[in-house]
Amino acid sequence: MVAQQLSIAGVGEALWDVFQHNEEFGGAPANFVSHCSMLGERSYLVSALGSDQRGQHALQHLTALDVNLEHCVVIDGMETGISSVSLDSNGDAKYEIKENVAWDKVCYESNSYAFFQSLDAICFGTLGQRTEKAHLETMKMLSATKRECVKFFDLNLRQDFYSTKVISQSLIQSDIVKLNEEELGVLSKLSPVSGSDEAIVDDLIKRFEINLVALTLGERGSVLMSREDKYVEAACEVEVVDTVGAGDAFSAVMVIGYLRNWSLSRMSRVANGLGSFVCSKPGATPRVPRGFLEGFVGE
Repeated sequence: MVAQQLSIAGVGEALWDVFQHNEEFGGAPANFVSHCSMLGERSYLVSALGSDQRGQHALQHLTALDVNLEHCVVIDGMETGISSVSLDSNGDAKYEIKENVAWDKVCYESNSYAFFQSLDAICFGTLGQRTEKAHLETMKMLSATKRECVKFFDLNLRQDFYSTKVISQSLIQSDIVKLNEEELGVLSKLSPVSGSDEAIVDDLIKRFEINLVALTLGERGSVLMSREDKYVEAACEVEVVDTVGAGDAFSAVMVIGYLRNWSLSRMSRVANGLGSFVCSKPGATPRVPRGFLEGFVGE
């Protein structure tokens, strides 16, 4: 029996990652919904692009990946977002993200209420809330979803584009949270608990009533923690080209697996597998191999 398609949206930044010799379309919510689409779900990007050449190329890229763009607007006279990316010797990325670009103007439209009510999951982060206006608009969108809609918060801390207020209010809204070790260090300041990473995550789960937390550990794999269980997964061995988009691929599998009631072990294994594949290819959204897709559906 074929499972019914899930309706999943990503809200926030849509931009071009500008490397030394090339450009790749990205932004965590855009990467996330691109991977959800490649994994067979109905995916929507809630964002904004400029009317420039990068905006047109972004529309072509997302359309090719079958991402629904009904709620991604093109704003005349605005520049499409860019992020200058530099890679270290391990292929890890550092970003310098331009301000006052199209995706900063994303807003909630009252006539989109039915759309938000239709969603099974919605992904958001801190970067897409880097202005007070964007933060308020994001909160309106989250409030417009139905109670059963899974709210996935990817911290995605970049430069100084976040605040304790945004992080705290986002955690209150969240069902699932993904973060890395550096971001956990920032979150630890919100916790009265000191000690191990596990103790801090456990405290966040209890205080913010979060159902699932993913702590990604780079080349050391990941830890998934729920209120009742924990699962540690070693990373797949792979020759890294760049790490851009790997976390977003991980997120897509995790959200889909959660909605499909997968075990933590299956969710972790498949998420790490896809994340590792993305690390082995240039860009954030390489085409997922047919063999992986067949295994994803058939397990």
